[in-house]
Amino acid sequence: MIRSPLLFAFIALASSSLTAQTIQPPFNASYSWRTLGAVPGVPTPYGGATFKYNDPDVLLIGGGANGASGEIWEIRITRDVNGRITGWAGNATLLSTAPFIDGGLVYGPNNVLFYAAYPTGEIGQIKPGSSVPDRIDVLSTLGWTAPSTGAITFVPPGFPGAGQTKICSWAGGVFHSASLTPDGNGTFQIGNIVSRAVIAGGPEGLLYPPPGSPALPNYSRLLVAEYSSGSIAVYTIDANGDPIPASRQDFMIGISGAEGATIDARSGAFVFSTYGGGNQVIVIEGFGSCGPFVNYGAGIPGAGGRTPSIRGVGCASIGQAIAYQVGNGPSNASGALNIGFQQLAIPLFGGFVLTEPSVPIGHNLDALGTWQVTLNTPPNPSLIGVHIYFQGVYIDPGAPFFVTASDGLDMLIL
Repeated sequence: MIRSPLLFAFIALASSSLTAQTIQPPFNASYSWRTLGAVPGVPTPYGGATFKYNDPDVLLIGGGANGASGEIWEIRITRDVNGRITGWAGNATLLSTAPFIDGGLVYGPNNVLFYAAYPTGEIGQIKPGSSVPDRIDVLSTLGWTAPSTGAITFVPPGFPGAGQTKICSWAGGVFHSASLTPDGNGTFQIGNIVSRAVIAGGPEGLLYPPPGSPALPNYSRLLVAEYSSGSIAVYTIDANGDPIPASRQDFMIGISGAEGATIDARSGAFVFSTYGGGNQVIVIEGFGSCGPFVNYGAGIPGAGGRTPSIRGVGCASIGQAIAYQVGNGPSNASGALNIGFQQLAIPLFGGFVLTEPSVPIGHNLDALGTWQVTLNTPPNPSLIGVHIYFQGVYIDPGAPFFVTASDGLDMLIL
């Protein structure tokens, strides 16, 4: 997808003859769309988009996509009284370089930001606080045989194949599963790349829709932003979380350059960018709402200054499965995931206690310093609007005070 001027002109000419942007039946009965226009300060063409892990009111978007000077920019959004996105607050600022960034842009374990790169066939990783990639893998050296990477995502809890890494090629549409293994540096080794299916349309963005989305049965569908076809497509997924090619339906058509795909946790809006086609951000409303996960505070450093991370994955709503992931901790350490209903900032052990330990869940980290548990939120309507706070705390003989802890995690249930 380095799209030459000739190719760009051809696409523009072809798109002018397409049907106007429309949501297709039966989805048009429940969903509507609008454009937010261009993002102030972001160089075109646009790449993927996602919301920041510690601020659901900040959108990240690729700029200068498919080029060596590709970057990731961040911009604060504005909302109306009902939480709907209305536009931009000021100009975007640079978050990180991301050479050749394409449509895939998503947070993974340890809140590491993953991006797909075209035409280099790479996956880049950026740790929180970094302004350059911390790791770049050339997938052809790992067994990847398809065309270049276009899209990447992770299967959320509740879906078949939960936790798996999914990477799709552009333009071939070869859909892969892969594994991630901590590399000891806060980033991840990609491995076990397996081709699962071939899908149409030139995939650039992948999204498993949240439960409660009309006409999309819970935990059984995948949305794909298709650059080449100018569409958003819906697929039924199999027992591995992979799309069944014959199940493809048009969700929205007439889009010039559909690119990255993400969900706004506060409003339930499906947000995607376009490469060309006005280089704009489009919002589709009507999806199920899930509360945001927001990291807060600072953890307690352990041996070598290494601080554990914590992350929530899934739909923060009543009666839903949510995975809580701890990473970057001391090998085989014992400790607890402390869960409470009050956010704290009590100085202790050279850092802060960030939540009351109302419900401690004792456990041991594995040899790589990671741990995960999936818990179901009670189906109790009285929990809607409630904040729940989490912090992982561990014994670490190498730490100044023999204790290390993660930052805090704030989950709002909607």
